[in-house]
Amino acid sequence: MARFGYVEQALAALPALAQAGGRAATKIPSRSDVEREMAQLSKIGGRFIFVDTPEYPEFLADMADAPPVLAVLGDVALLSTRCVGVVGARNASANGMRMAEALAADLAEQKLTVVSGLARGIDAAAHKGAMSTGRTIAAIAGGIDIPYPPENEKLQALIAENGCVVAEAP
Repeated sequence: MARFGYVEQALAALPALAQAGGRAATKIPSRSDVEREMAQLSKIGGRFIFVDTPEYPEFLADMADAPPVLAVLGDVALLSTRCVGVVGARNASANGMRMAEALAADLAEQKLTVVSGLARGIDAAAHKGAMSTGRTIAAIAGGIDIPYPPENEKLQALIAENGCVVAEAP
């Protein structure tokens, strides 16, 4: 803000700054686009949390490239708990899946929130294990209303009910 003075001027400069940095021009959504996304997320029981709000995870806000907004389904308070990531191969062995599930269950039993990406394989096993004794957060790459992979649709719904699903994309 010190450089541009006003929010409008800072936003107007984004496309040129992105191109100067070798990135594609940033598209700033219109107010009606934002309101539509907020209404759609609210309709499925979710909400947005913003980087400058108390419920935004402190460890994430401290990162230089923290996403300015997160789409969330489920228990937002989990984002402020002690977390541990459990991730691995999508095409994991049965032994690897059992190990991931047991490890996540043990971690959750110790009051740690297990975070994974909801991918098939190790990620899904970790979520299942964590939910058996505690809590889990699914940090997903796509839209929060589009289950991916499709075979984890029920698991994503269970996590939204008993844990938290979070995404940068609405």
